[in-house]
Amino acid sequence: SGVTAPEWTDSPQSLMTAQGDILYASGANTLAKLAKGSGSDTLKMNSGATAPEWVTVAAASADCVKLHSSTLSGGAEAIIDVDSVFSSTYKVYKLFISGLYWGANQYPQLGYLVGGSHQTSSYYYKGLTLSGDYNADTESGYNGNNTTGYNILSAFYANNTDVRGSAEITFYNPNDNTYKQAIHWTCFARYTGTYACVYGIGFNDSAFSATGFRFTGDGGSIQDGCTLSLYGFKY
Repeated sequence: SGVTAPEWTDSPQSLMTAQGDILYASGANTLAKLAKGSGSDTLKMNSGATAPEWVTVAAASADCVKLHSSTLSGGAEAIIDVDSVFSSTYKVYKLFISGLYWGANQYPQLGYLVGGSHQTSSYYYKGLTLSGDYNADTESGYNGNNTTGYNILSAFYANNTDVRGSAEITFYNPNDNTYKQAIHWTCFARYTGTYACVYGIGFNDSAFSATGFRFTGDGGSIQDGCTLSLYGFKY
């Protein structure tokens, strides 16, 4: 070190004694070794900013999770039940529907399941429909109530084969029975030269802990190709 005589010092090869060793400078012209970390560890600088170190990073919380996804492919169905998807874990749920098509005129409806059973208390709903052909516009409102579900379309705009419909439906805390259940939706569909986009809201006139939902209509059957995807969100 005093430049007066030769001396032995560590070579990089002599420092690396095990698989996964990493070399770094612990000081000027000074090599040091960091042994490998555990599986999935992350390399970061230590709190004193003097050397690298391995840390185990906590898994990110699942604030948004896909809870269900299915595509109808085994033949037309009059009813699609999706249960055991609502819980206290998530507060807001988004249901996306695509490939929406019926073999006969009917109003698409969305209802609740409670422990696998269809909730048949009063469903109240209203919406605004923008409809018409590509070169015409008509605005109209609709409202109603029944014991089977919310009508997410105001007319039979769901039986066109070349343009299939879609919908986005938001559930607010459906598993909490403190308040009556409420949802809102947007839905697009086509029927015999008429296009329609519906913005709707609804509530159920009972307080209950929903565990799932029922997608159906007041006639006909949902055709193959209809896809349902449900996501849960924390907040």
